[in-house]
Amino acid sequence: MHGKLNCPCGCGLLLDEGVVNILYSLEREIQAKYRKDFELYIASGARCEAYNKLQGGEPNSAHTLGLAADPLIENSQIGAIAIKFILNMFNPNKIRMGYGLKNGSIIFHFDLAYSAPLKYPKGDMKTYPAPCFWGY
Repeated sequence: MHGKLNCPCGCGLLLDEGVVNILYSLEREIQAKYRKDFELYIASGARCEAYNKLQGGEPNSAHTLGLAADPLIENSQIGAIAIKFILNMFNPNKIRMGYGLKNGSIIFHFDLAYSAPLKYPKGDMKTYPAPCFWGY
């Protein structure tokens, strides 16, 4: 696995160990079902608030808590393996996932923020909503 797991600005914000463990498990799953030499690329992991803003991220992003990762998925076959794996990893009521397209590849987001308090509460919303699935 390679890419941007920890905040690239040098601030020291690290990706949560639970998220890292899921990413390694996902990489092994893809290697077993797709290609043995597959290496998972993380387009974005932990991002401090300043770097998140610079990247155009949402102010309440789970990335700013170190609880989110965006693996880059090369094709629909790997995408299907990844989505099935993540769906099987989580309680269906706690799933938080998103997806988008970038330069012909799929950016796949998942996070563990379902139990975290929202950094900047909005009205009566105090926690990250789960389950949810979005496109961007």
